Amino acid sequence: MVLIKEFRIVMPISLEEYEIAQTYMVMKMVEENTTSTEGIEVLESRPFEDDAYGKGQYTSKVYRLQSKAPAWLSKLAPAHALVMQEEAWNAYPRCKSVLKCPYFTKFQLTIETVHRADNGRSENVHGLSKEQLAARQVEYVDIAFPGKDCWSYLVGRCSQDFSKFKSARTGRGPLLKGWQDRCDPVMTAYKLMKIDAPYWGFGRQLEQTMLAGERALFLETHRHCFDWIDKWYGMTMQQIYELEQQNNSTLDEKPVKPAPPLSSEHIDGGSLDSEGIYSKYHVAHTYVVMKMSQQHTTGNEGIEVLENKMFEDNALGKGRYTNKVYHLQSKVPAWLTTFAPADSLIMQEEAWNAFPKCKSVMKCPYFPRFQLTIETVHRPDKGQSENVHGLSEEQLATREVEYIDIASTEKDYWSYLVGNNNVDFSKFKSEKTGRGPLLEGWQDRCDPVMTAYKLVTIDAPYWGFGYRLEQALISGEKALFTESHRNCFSWIDEWCGMTLQQVREVEQQTQSALNEKLGKPTLATRMEG
Repeated sequence: MVLIKEFRIVMPISLEEYEIAQTYMVMKMVEENTTSTEGIEVLESRPFEDDAYGKGQYTSKVYRLQSKAPAWLSKLAPAHALVMQEEAWNAYPRCKSVLKCPYFTKFQLTIETVHRADNGRSENVHGLSKEQLAARQVEYVDIAFPGKDCWSYLVGRCSQDFSKFKSARTGRGPLLKGWQDRCDPVMTAYKLMKIDAPYWGFGRQLEQTMLAGERALFLETHRHCFDWIDKWYGMTMQQIYELEQQNNSTLDEKPVKPAPPLSSEHIDGGSLDSEGIYSKYHVAHTYVVMKMSQQHTTGNEGIEVLENKMFEDNALGKGRYTNKVYHLQSKVPAWLTTFAPADSLIMQEEAWNAFPKCKSVMKCPYFPRFQLTIETVHRPDKGQSENVHGLSEEQLATREVEYIDIASTEKDYWSYLVGNNNVDFSKFKSEKTGRGPLLEGWQDRCDPVMTAYKLVTIDAPYWGFGYRLEQALISGEKALFTESHRNCFSWIDEWCGMTLQQVREVEQQTQSALNEKLGKPTLATRMEG
């Protein structure tokens, strides 16, 4: 069965401006995303004329997008399976493109676009039949909000906050809730997608992959169209074509992404300070995130923050919401690589931090049924509270409890991967606070004291290796909890006495230095407060 979906993208520009904006955007995104191994090759470009579209421009292209191939697809096909061939007929305001893949000969994706000077309320601009309308799905794509999924990250994310953006040349913006019904000028790109992937066993997954990828591309390109309005506004098509010719020379390979800081959910555990517990722990936590980021930054792995905003709900109250993508390819255990590629440990995390309560949910696009949830409660006690998470009797019966002693120097495989803190706390004493050493039974004697109660729930319903995957992740999380909290105490003389503002200032300097070292990141990287 052919999948039919219509995306409607409303834009705060006129129909005439859109043609210029789109041409400028395509030119610039090709420039920014071209590397020595991937990009777009134009095989043919010429005028055309037919009865269906009238006069326009025909192009034939080859897209080399090997790095964008999802991990599951690489098990069925080699990396070049995402070499795509496209034929396009552009007779603006109507366009059509057909994408095929030489590796999957029966696959075909068709995109028919109609541009209208309205706010997306036209119901059948493509002239579909009753049967097609019944099968069609409609989705409005709001350019005011950035994408939150893995494909948005892969496509390359526009980090502009349109709720605060205002064009200097046109005065348009900001885009606040309901902007589509108020803005003038306004136009809509109606994009009708038809995907045919008649492959037993993975055809449905291939359809959903292409659908998610195209949606992310539509969102990213149209966000850029408005973000760059002060660059293209006032230009003519001739000027853009001349600029395009200048950019046809070979482009330098772009710098790789930096590895931003570790997840604050993993570090939101107990410091040894219950006197002013929340404010002092906040300083310690922020300092540790900053310093571990500096120590662990590399040119090819780390964390990208897709979204960082305040939230409020009935369960946690007020706090900070973050949406992140983790690239942890080198951390994949050897046994897992026997049936999954290195990028199987690309993880997506949503986190709600309302200290002293926090929650994070991690998923993996390669294993779509997998989910890891961490719920954290911080208490000014010694870890003896028995049910801080309010579990039922059935949940308490299945729960396993483990005390993590930050004084322990126990080493395992995951400890080495995370990065081992070698301070011997049996001999360590803080010069500023006099705390330490941590000898056997220190938890019962120290004052002040606090505990992070971290409830980890893992669901990996995969026959044959689900249990092993669960155990690997439990071990990895334990190692990360231990390392981050050992650092909290071993660095106490560095952060003790600092204000949160002072830590933030050092944090900004550190991030600037990393950006200079690694090159400008594709996505904005922000620390969770």
